[in-house]
Amino acid sequence: MRRIPAVCAAALAVALSLAAAAVSREEDAPKASVDDLAWLAGRWEEREGAGSAFEEWWLPPAGKTMAAVSRQVEGGATKMYELSAIEADGESLVLVIRHFGAGLAPWKSEAAGAGRWRLVEAGKRSAAFEDPVHDFPRRIAYAAGKGDTLEVTLEGERDGHPSRKQFTFRRAK
Repeated sequence: MRRIPAVCAAALAVALSLAAAAVSREEDAPKASVDDLAWLAGRWEEREGAGSAFEEWWLPPAGKTMAAVSRQVEGGATKMYELSAIEADGESLVLVIRHFGAGLAPWKSEAAGAGRWRLVEAGKRSAAFEDPVHDFPRRIAYAAGKGDTLEVTLEGERDGHPSRKQFTFRRAK
């Protein structure tokens, strides 16, 4: 009988525990439909000064999905485009995001595919998604703020340290 080296056995144990955790997360995912996130639909913008803005346009629910296009402008030039979708995934939801640079060139860091964050919390006017594989953002949370605002919080790790970035969008008129 051949013995498995200790390193291989440890790697196998880690892989099995991650797989079990993923199944557990899927079972624990809140039941929700895209209709529960209809409050997110609309045009949202954050202005940081002359020539700098981030805007996000969320389409209303249709076909068991919501979709958004975003654009970041700095110094009068577009720095980034983002395409997002919230899709039904069984009885829960998943957030899928792709980023693009000038000429809609996909980001090299996303060459293997789009990021996928599973719904982990759902409130009356809030939703949080997580992907334990990503360093940053590992968690993306949306919450309707006071008045006509939308709080978007990105959390995770950068260079081994906790990192958090928050956006406060206003509904564009």
